[in-house]
Amino acid sequence: MSLLRKVNVFIAILGVCAGIYHFFIGNMDLPGSLLFSFLSIMYLLPGIEGIITKEVKDNKPYYVYLFVGLCFSSIFILELVKIF
Repeated sequence: MSLLRKVNVFIAILGVCAGIYHFFIGNMDLPGSLLFSFLSIMYLLPGIEGIITKEVKDNKPYYVYLFVGLCFSSIFILELVKIF
């Protein structure tokens, strides 16, 4: 298992744990910039991993992941510019 795959699994587990905590245990007050940064990483890394690995012949879904991750990254950067 490559390092990128391990990081993707860790980020997915972190997201599921945060969602369970937020909806069932207590409310988490997170700023929007933190949410968009987490989502951008969550979509960028699987896209990069899918494009790098040559296991699958059709890489189109991974390019969609990469595009969505770049959209979230641009929203994150715009939010940071508004703050400062």
